[in-house]
Amino acid sequence: MAALTADTTKYSAKALTRAEGIVMNFPVAASTVIYKGGFVGLNPAGNLKMYAAPTVGTTLVGGDRFVGLALEHIASQTAAGDKNCEVLVYGCFEGALGSATILDQGAAVFASDDNTLTQAALGNAFVGNVLSLTRAGVVNVLLDGYFLEGSLIQGRTPIIASAAANLVSVIHPTENPNGLAILGGWGYTTTGFGGAAIYTLQDTAATTTGVTFTAAATTATGDLIQSSTTTLIQGATDGNIIPVPAGLGLNILVTTTTATGAANFVVLAVPIA
Repeated sequence: MAALTADTTKYSAKALTRAEGIVMNFPVAASTVIYKGGFVGLNPAGNLKMYAAPTVGTTLVGGDRFVGLALEHIASQTAAGDKNCEVLVYGCFEGALGSATILDQGAAVFASDDNTLTQAALGNAFVGNVLSLTRAGVVNVLLDGYFLEGSLIQGRTPIIASAAANLVSVIHPTENPNGLAILGGWGYTTTGFGGAAIYTLQDTAATTTGVTFTAAATTATGDLIQSSTTTLIQGATDGNIIPVPAGLGLNILVTTTTATGAANFVVLAVPIA
């Protein structure tokens, strides 16, 4: 579905007024319009913008940290923080989910952009769980994606083709205020590999973590791709943890390309402090 260009009533939290739940104020990013009724997220600097899921490409696009549902319209401002926006981060809202049936009560739902609920987890942000089907194609959702992480952070990527030096976000910088230790990760092959390919886990300062995922030419569709570090929370030598400095997130970069092959990845990490 197309990204928002105007306020919407498609997603409602008590007619998008202050709802029973948790409402927070976030500083809005510079030169950014916030549309009332749209899903919003944080950019790497911690400022609010319309939510965008990670996009696979040779430059980093999207992969915002999901926050919730914007309760007001904010016009574009000159500098970050010139305006704050009220956001529903926990509570109930009603939204369109065309694929939903009565059997989906309790099911997880995700955001694929600022205007779309989906049941597809791959590469999308967890929003919450379906409470009830109110009518055909419309559900009540318990929104709690912002508070999901707790002590364990799980990053998921969309499908990353190996044919180019593609770069995609897997853990957002704002999820790491004090430093992280990487627990591990794995990949799932969605297209078989015609040659060897290497996916490298690096922080958002482009420093390699030492963790790679290598797909051999014989890696077939549906195969597991293990990380180069197979011992939980331990580096390749001396039992050292694999740290991510405070304020940095994690990206995955295709560092050895091959014409055929694609996979998506999951990375797990915990706060160091």
